[in-house]
Amino acid sequence: MTFGQYIKQLRTDKAYSQPELALKMNVEQSYLSKLENDKSVPSNDVFRKLLAALDMDIAAFMQGIKSSGMRHELRQIPDIEMWSRAHSNKQQLSRKQWLSAAIISISFGGALLFSGHEKIFFPETQYEYVSAGVLLDGEPLQVFANWATLAVPFEEQDVRDKVNQYYKQFAQRRDPKSKLLFTYRGESFVETDAQGRRFYEEETNKRKQVIRSENAWMQFLGVFSLIAGVTMGSLQRAWFKP
Repeated sequence: MTFGQYIKQLRTDKAYSQPELALKMNVEQSYLSKLENDKSVPSNDVFRKLLAALDMDIAAFMQGIKSSGMRHELRQIPDIEMWSRAHSNKQQLSRKQWLSAAIISISFGGALLFSGHEKIFFPETQYEYVSAGVLLDGEPLQVFANWATLAVPFEEQDVRDKVNQYYKQFAQRRDPKSKLLFTYRGESFVETDAQGRRFYEEETNKRKQVIRSENAWMQFLGVFSLIAGVTMGSLQRAWFKP
């Protein structure tokens, strides 16, 4: 479609005859006929009159022009040249913003996918630490395991009595507590709670792998973000064409 044919189509869409449109534009019918027959290109003033007569703005007028050649030809009209530059700058800015969003989405998706696969934020190795009871001030850390050695300094008869005494004493004090952790805190550690100091040792035979749904969700969201980013990057040319 040529520029003249486009004007004629717009006139027909408005149900104007050629004389009626010429009258609304305040131009000679013969001049309008030249425009419709592609024998002339309107001046900037005549172009403004055409838009006013058709009750259109430049954006609506240019939307109907698909040919890049016609768009280039019409840039000799100052108003269209200004609109084209502004439109191009806006499209470039939107395209850059969309590409930036696509890059961020791809990067974020890749990080999520990697983190979920490698269990970086949600480790799946579970460690069990056990404490036999609360320690008194000055007691050795492993007193609950080695309580019998406390009776060694005494005489033989006293040793038996002390062993029985300590056996009953530590049996009463025994208050086992366990902690299931996904963070390795070494073979043992000391922790203070409301009851007092406790010495925790790892039960190495109870170390196990536990599947955590958080990692699966991170991988799912990572794949989704990757696909979204690639899709945005692929479609931005169609979405932001001139």
